[in-house]
Amino acid sequence: MPNRDPPLGAYMLLRQTVLYLPAQILAPLVQFASVLVWSHLLAPDQLGLVTLFVAMQEICYLLFFGWWSLSVLRFISGYTAPETRRSYVRTEAVAVGACLLAQTVILAPVVFFSYRTQLDATGLALVLSFMLTRSLNSYSADRARAEGFVLLYTLVQTVGPSIGFLFGLGCIWYFGPSSNAVLAGFILAQVIGAMLSFAMSDFCRSLGIPSRQILRTAAGFGSFQSISRLLAVVAMNVPRFAVSAMLGVAAVGLFSVGYSLGIRASSFAVTLVTAGAYPLVVKKMNTEGPEAAFKQLSQNMVLVAVAVIPVAFGLMGVNRSVVELLVAEQYRAITLMVLPLTIFGGLFRYLRAHTSDQVFLLNLKPGYGTAIAILDLVVAVISTIVGIHYFGVVGAAIAPMASGMATLALSFTLSRLKFGFHAPIGAFARATLAGVLTFASVFFLPVAKSPVILAAYVALGAIVYTLALAVLLRKEAMALIEKFNARFRGKTRTVAAGEIG
Repeated sequence: MPNRDPPLGAYMLLRQTVLYLPAQILAPLVQFASVLVWSHLLAPDQLGLVTLFVAMQEICYLLFFGWWSLSVLRFISGYTAPETRRSYVRTEAVAVGACLLAQTVILAPVVFFSYRTQLDATGLALVLSFMLTRSLNSYSADRARAEGFVLLYTLVQTVGPSIGFLFGLGCIWYFGPSSNAVLAGFILAQVIGAMLSFAMSDFCRSLGIPSRQILRTAAGFGSFQSISRLLAVVAMNVPRFAVSAMLGVAAVGLFSVGYSLGIRASSFAVTLVTAGAYPLVVKKMNTEGPEAAFKQLSQNMVLVAVAVIPVAFGLMGVNRSVVELLVAEQYRAITLMVLPLTIFGGLFRYLRAHTSDQVFLLNLKPGYGTAIAILDLVVAVISTIVGIHYFGVVGAAIAPMASGMATLALSFTLSRLKFGFHAPIGAFARATLAGVLTFASVFFLPVAKSPVILAAYVALGAIVYTLALAVLLRKEAMALIEKFNARFRGKTRTVAAGEIG
């Protein structure tokens, strides 16, 4: 008799996806739009500075907060009894306070000596404040996601990018176009996000002596795993810092539009369906065991592939229309070449991070992830230097594609050989074919002359992709529909496992 998979897993995955959808749509769309707007308002050197400071913050968050935030994602849901909860919150307050202090003290001289010719005292204060408040917001979002606080997660995720963008526009209008004005806008919004977190959760509601056991557990689990995450973020940002070192800050600005758009597009597609996915897999692991967790993860992987592939192939198909229509003229030539390379680099990277890499986390074997992250960084550094040397600023975009392909293949291989996890390769291949058909349907169309025409091209690609999925992934779609129907009817009937993938 074949194994049976209850409909609850697929239903919960859909429910989690829908609940987290507003945050996963609004924040990335605002970030995507802000890159385009900044290209019209900021000179390349000022845009380059903003890009570098954002990259530095992302690295600093994992460097200083990673050990604790990753342990929160894994363990905070287990602290529900009142006394253990108070102990955890006290420990959390001490850990986060120490992280904020360490980040500020160590980062101040680094920023000063790296950018002392571009920043005055006000600029240095704004950079440090931006990084501190953004790290606090990032942690608040991770905490809310770990506990399933959807409203708080949505607010924290959207206030920073959206309100910060609007405040930034106001600061540019009042103070003039500069990196300082952009950072000031984000600082104001991120302070609001932090206040929401304090008001809507028990974060910092209990102060006192921390638990050594909780700290040891967090350090043991989070520190090692944060190394692989940190290496991955550094690898993703190597092209930005390499362009800055080899070609100058203004070149970073020219490079950053296409690079940021490509990364944001790939990240947007993946996070549409993953914000609530990993906590669901962890829950399966804790309550039903590895087999149930692997089945849920396989379902997650199909959903990730279905979400990310049309964005990558579709955006590549309308690349020239997007650049000609939306990007400022001085950035167009570089963006036109950088964007397609970056899209696929991001696709490979985020697909791996949100699918097969989670096998190592579930089995508490982060060393495999660290090994993959080391390979990622090594390949990224080598390919970036070689790319810039031979192809100039455009060559820097080769790095994420090269490292992404290498690490995705290694992650899939290790997850199968070491843990027996079988990725749904067949479903991936069919979804990729649907993506190729989507690309072909829009690539040969004339360059769009208005946003309406561009929107029509996007709609055409979406229709083609949907129809292709209906044919190529019919079994997977029907299995999910059957699971949803069974759940809604309240029946205990199950559908055959293995249908997904």
